[in-house]
Amino acid sequence: MRAERLLPNRVYRFYRGGALIGKLRGKPEEDDFFPEDWIGSVTLARNPGRDDPEEGLSRLADGRPLRDAVEADP
Repeated sequence: MRAERLLPNRVYRFYRGGALIGKLRGKPEEDDFFPEDWIGSVTLARNPGRDDPEEGLSRLADGRPLRDAVEADP
């Protein structure tokens, strides 16, 4: 496997934060309920009541989950 570009992977949490992540990326953001950016994650976020079954998984620039790419080329 070669180096791949990953899409931003902001993850919902019950607490507010994350404005500095936006600032780092040059975007004016306020704290919200997506205070974490999971980089290179192959782990699902456990957020009861959320409707995204793959929340927490990093995605490659083409939209494929990183987990699938790693499984295909360990």
